[in-house]
Amino acid sequence: MKRLPICLSLSFLASAIPAVLHSQSSVVTVDAVMNSASYMPSAPGRFGIAQGSMFVVFGSNLGPDVLEVIHSFPLPLSLAGTSVQVAVEGSAVDAIMIYTSARQVAAVLPSKTPVGDGTLTVTYGGVPSNPSPIKVVPSAFGIYTVSQTGRGPGAITDPDYRVNGMHFSANPGETLNIWGTGLGPVNGDERAGPLPGGLRSDVQVLVGTKLATLKYAGRSGCCTGLDQIAFDVPSGVEGCFVPLAVRAGGVVSNFASVSIASRGRECAMPAGIPVAALETVAAGGILRVGGIGLVRRHLLGAIPFSIEQNVAAAQFLTALDPGSWTVQAVRQNARQMRERVRQAVRVYKQKRQQRISGKQMPSNRQSIRPAQAEPAEETIAAGFVGARNLAPLLPHLIATISAVGSCSVLVCTFGGCGLSAALQSTPGNRGFGSPLDAGRELTLSGAAGLLAMSGAGAGVYRTHFTLTDPSGQLSPGDYAVTGPGGADVGPFTAHLIVTEPLTWTNKDALSEVDRSQDLSITWNASRKNGYVVVGGVTTSHTADSFGVFVCGESSAKGTFTVPSFVLSAMPLDQDLGASGSSPASGTVFLAVHPFSNTFTAPGLDLGYFSEISLDLKELPFR
Repeated sequence: MKRLPICLSLSFLASAIPAVLHSQSSVVTVDAVMNSASYMPSAPGRFGIAQGSMFVVFGSNLGPDVLEVIHSFPLPLSLAGTSVQVAVEGSAVDAIMIYTSARQVAAVLPSKTPVGDGTLTVTYGGVPSNPSPIKVVPSAFGIYTVSQTGRGPGAITDPDYRVNGMHFSANPGETLNIWGTGLGPVNGDERAGPLPGGLRSDVQVLVGTKLATLKYAGRSGCCTGLDQIAFDVPSGVEGCFVPLAVRAGGVVSNFASVSIASRGRECAMPAGIPVAALETVAAGGILRVGGIGLVRRHLLGAIPFSIEQNVAAAQFLTALDPGSWTVQAVRQNARQMRERVRQAVRVYKQKRQQRISGKQMPSNRQSIRPAQAEPAEETIAAGFVGARNLAPLLPHLIATISAVGSCSVLVCTFGGCGLSAALQSTPGNRGFGSPLDAGRELTLSGAAGLLAMSGAGAGVYRTHFTLTDPSGQLSPGDYAVTGPGGADVGPFTAHLIVTEPLTWTNKDALSEVDRSQDLSITWNASRKNGYVVVGGVTTSHTADSFGVFVCGESSAKGTFTVPSFVLSAMPLDQDLGASGSSPASGTVFLAVHPFSNTFTAPGLDLGYFSEISLDLKELPFR
């Protein structure tokens, strides 16, 4: 096995090294403890920190203002006045230091640390921090990513340590290395140097929806705490961002992505955002985007909406996020989010009551559904924007858009998905875009008749029309939107061909989701065009987290099977008990892929005309 080049080794050891910020007080505070690769938080009921793995601590006054990094073996137990102690089951151990700074510390958890729930304390300059909860486990693998956020393209190399990417894709049958931390403990003196060797026989690598052939899973030959997993790329899987995850000791890692091409080194995107557009975003350029959507006007009313059960899903959809890592801020943000959702539902109910006299409204804890007497209405809206400063969001975007035939999973705290930290990393960020002028008004023609789409704000156009189909579905046909051209966007005509509505054919047959079994979703295969999205959401109130899985598939397939590997990564409440007799509440959904149908216009880099169709069902997850 080749040794990892020293330049690549140091990049892992110093992963996510913070910008150095001046300390404002002498109080040493620990806000969060996380796996250094996946950034999964560790606390009772959560992901856990594996024996022998590298972890990071976020907080304030944890170390000196000027970053200090270890440069040679043996590794110290104290660095620049900073030390980390972990106490579990009455036993206290000193962590092995990697680097320290005022806001962030990295260390290796000794393999001898007992398994169980305990506390972590950082001491700097003789001043101890608050004890922070930590969960120590035998194995909890995290994949390092190129963005150093735990999301997006993984730190994956070929045998010569060339990094996998959109322009250096892997081919089926080739061997790749995954770099991460958390496979488990080793025997020997971890401070003295690396201890290479295989660690586990139960490691599985999921590429797309296929299990890969494993070649090696153990500690690397370069670094303490750094693991290496070698696997062969399976056939029948391709795309620029194929989801990839590792399961070891029954624990599923974060989902990263790998670039795979059937031949050659350039990947292809069957659906989603083109490679050229992603490169523009990554380079910090402006991306000129146009979006047109057909959506049911009362879609909110069609969604079973329980405040207590679906607050996490609402947070995901609105991308809310706390401004800091503090537990207090996370909880405060969650409370504020719940109140905002409650207020939004109250306003919605009041307006609906005005439209439907004599109808009794459900309480906050009941599902809100549109009355049968309401006319079915469709909204068509268009927006044009010159988007900028999106580079920090790119890994998060990739994490939620699966390749066709694959699934990805995103796990977040109730406070959000870490977007605040990503956004704050962009110096001088002054917003994410400016509206683009596409003309005074647009025109909708075809199956909906002839309607003017008037301006509803800078760069935004919309109108409404009543659905004539007795079933309340969009009438099949060609929906065309024409723009006369404006100062930023030239004349265009965008088409959306609507065939029969997307129908979830086995919806009624599903009564629960067993995470140990594959989940099959079927729909009308006669709907030939485009792609669909299959997904789901679960929440864990005991772990203050929620998970979202998203899978993509061609509409013509008519079926998709979500692997149990994916479902097992979804968080559940820890207090279910071994029998699982009290399942967690969750939601499974089927929708038209939002990036299925494109259009072009002078002045735009991207244009999408989408049918926003969503069907979902609340199901217990066991």
